[in-house]
Amino acid sequence: MKQKPKKLWMQVFSPFLILIVVTVCLFIFYSTQTFSNFHNNQVRLDLLARAKILQVHAQDLIQHNQNLGEFCKDFQNLDMRITLIHKNGQVVCDSKIDASTMESHANRPEFLEALNHFYGTSTRYSNTLKTKLMYVAIPITNQSDIILRTSVALTAIESSLADITLQYLLAGIAMIILAALFSFILSKKISHPIEEIKTMAHKIASGQFNHSFPKFNNEEFHSLIEAMHTMTQKLQAFESMRSDFVANVSHELKTPLTSIKGFAETLIDDDTIVKSERIRFLRIISKQTDRLSEMINDLLNLSKIEQLQGEGKLIFNSHNLKDIAQSALEICATKWSDYNPQLENDIPPIFFPMNHSLIEQAFINLIDNAIKYGGNSCYITYEQTSDAHIVRVQDNGPGIEAVHLERLFERFYRVDKSRSRDLGGTGLGLSIVKHIMETHNGQIDVESKVGEGTTFILTFNK
Repeated sequence: MKQKPKKLWMQVFSPFLILIVVTVCLFIFYSTQTFSNFHNNQVRLDLLARAKILQVHAQDLIQHNQNLGEFCKDFQNLDMRITLIHKNGQVVCDSKIDASTMESHANRPEFLEALNHFYGTSTRYSNTLKTKLMYVAIPITNQSDIILRTSVALTAIESSLADITLQYLLAGIAMIILAALFSFILSKKISHPIEEIKTMAHKIASGQFNHSFPKFNNEEFHSLIEAMHTMTQKLQAFESMRSDFVANVSHELKTPLTSIKGFAETLIDDDTIVKSERIRFLRIISKQTDRLSEMINDLLNLSKIEQLQGEGKLIFNSHNLKDIAQSALEICATKWSDYNPQLENDIPPIFFPMNHSLIEQAFINLIDNAIKYGGNSCYITYEQTSDAHIVRVQDNGPGIEAVHLERLFERFYRVDKSRSRDLGGTGLGLSIVKHIMETHNGQIDVESKVGEGTTFILTFNK
């Protein structure tokens, strides 16, 4: 039996809808993964900081020959669990459970890792407390037979992540419904003129010629108290950073989404929009979608760098810094070929350990900024001192006011917000460069005067 041909609007609407659903699902997945990795990394760093503070107290007890078996009782009321484990796996004490009832911990991954590498971490379900915990373990001293382990339940974090995921799901469903409705109307608008033409063709075929064609349009006891006070300040700072990060991400996502929604609703509600205006609206929607994609890619790159740095998985090999800089210049020259940028690379052949792709990304971000905001020029120079390789990326643009320099490497910080967005900036480029330099035990600084251009200084410590 011959299959009936599908209507044109269905052929347009179906792939459009599938593309929208897949895009929204990928966005929700990658966004929640980014948030999850960020929160888990911060909890791990917090546990390590607390373990190091407790390490000082335990070292004091050992120095005064006091019994470590009573160590954990002082911390029973903390939300954090503290465990001391002998190198043979026997539990010495635990702040939540009677140690005499606990089985050997000789096979615990964080314990084994701390024995072999002086630091261990893992996340798993605790059969003792019947909940999922994150563990961090460190030796009390390099020669000690005791491992100090801190852990905390991930229930609250998982609940928060579940709430965020639910919010994204609800927003995603709303976006899918709205986009589906828009796609449906758009596909109908595409097919409608053809239907009109078909009707007109039928009329002509029947001999009705008198019709016009349609138109379309994050001292011992005294020191401990000070350390705890410092830790509290850091936790407060982290919370403030986390809140600011969430607020900034939400704001940066809201702006293009609002634009997309506004233009989509206009196209949906106004049937009189001419074709040229409709195309202009669709191009704006496409541009804002590209901006969302670039922002998500930058967030994922930033998260990946932080994760690899925290896990110590970055690969460093000896590379020629001059070649990497030249490759970045050529990439940017091609991207901005219409502007004919003035680019110079004065780095001599110099080899030292680095991660090739990350350093190339750092150069690309800086060169890209120089071309966009620095007078269409970029000059890269090199200086070597007894303890560092120093690279300067300079432009001859309008410069940056001093009030902005201190915050220039913050996530989402822009000197000129409207101009940055117009040129496709996400506000994450310099933050990514800062993190890349930190992974290389280096730093980035900036010098700038209004009217005299801007120079970014990359310092690779030997």
